[in-house]
Amino acid sequence: MAWWVMDEEHAVSKAELSVHLLGPPLKKRGYSCGPQHSPFRWLWSRGLICLLTSLVPSAMTSVLTKILENKYQAFELVFFQGMFAACTLTFWSKSSGKLILGPKSILHLTIPRGIFGALSIAFYYITLHLLPIGDGIALFYMNPIITASLSWILGVETIRTVMVIGVIFSMMGIVLVAQPPFLFGNLAVKWTTERTVGFATGGLSALFVSIAYLCVAKIGDRATSSTITLWFQFTAVLMSVPMLAIGFPRDAQFQFSAMEGLMMVATCAASLGAQVLKVRGFQLCNASIGAAVPSLELVLSYIIGYAVLNETLSLVKLAGATLMIIGVLCVAGGKK
Repeated sequence: MAWWVMDEEHAVSKAELSVHLLGPPLKKRGYSCGPQHSPFRWLWSRGLICLLTSLVPSAMTSVLTKILENKYQAFELVFFQGMFAACTLTFWSKSSGKLILGPKSILHLTIPRGIFGALSIAFYYITLHLLPIGDGIALFYMNPIITASLSWILGVETIRTVMVIGVIFSMMGIVLVAQPPFLFGNLAVKWTTERTVGFATGGLSALFVSIAYLCVAKIGDRATSSTITLWFQFTAVLMSVPMLAIGFPRDAQFQFSAMEGLMMVATCAASLGAQVLKVRGFQLCNASIGAAVPSLELVLSYIIGYAVLNETLSLVKLAGATLMIIGVLCVAGGKK
């Protein structure tokens, strides 16, 4: 089994030999992460359908995580999801005799991508434990705005007027979602210590995933989407072990009833499915569609929280989520 590819030219030839793992190469970028011969090939060749389909397992992951976090801590969930995904992708790749972790020349990008991606998902799960599901997802989807801002600060991209407008709309949206007491007075939601910490961890989650996205953008076509996913999952598992050992943020359980075990497996499968579909969708769609479709989960999360988790549904929060989606559209459209 080939774990390392020594140079980029060799990496391309390896990918071509592993088409049944990586799928048919993209015309422009040359990479994919799905099966070439499959009943789902029609789905796999349509980016918008992949992104829309990803909303289902993504929402399922958030709901099941919210339920499971009543008993299991964030790093416990990260550990099991990482192990499930890493083992699944490894088993899948074994059928072709290949496992490509990318050229060594981009280790300075793949390692930070894995670290910041793993930190992001861990802080996101902590946020879901502390906040209503809609608020947690709203904070996470600040990441396109943060990514655009970091790109401008680092000189990677030139900021445009439409992007500034998008940032303003998104900030207005997050204010409506947060409803701070100094602006909303008695109409505001109650701000407890738990809610304050939740917004802090949610902001860190968005920041970390933005840094991870910048690493992915810098990697470009030098690694396949499956390589990027594997680095993320391996890092998540390695990072979780010491956190579980010291009991941070609380003691791990590692005890499951039959129903909890089924829910954990469903969460792991849904999480991996959502990741694969989103990566494929991002590869095939332009920036505006790629950023806008996943952000629809904002509105969906409030509806699910109200219908499934008995959380309060507020028109003010829905309005905030809508403004954030408009902001994401503006920022993504400004990158064209």
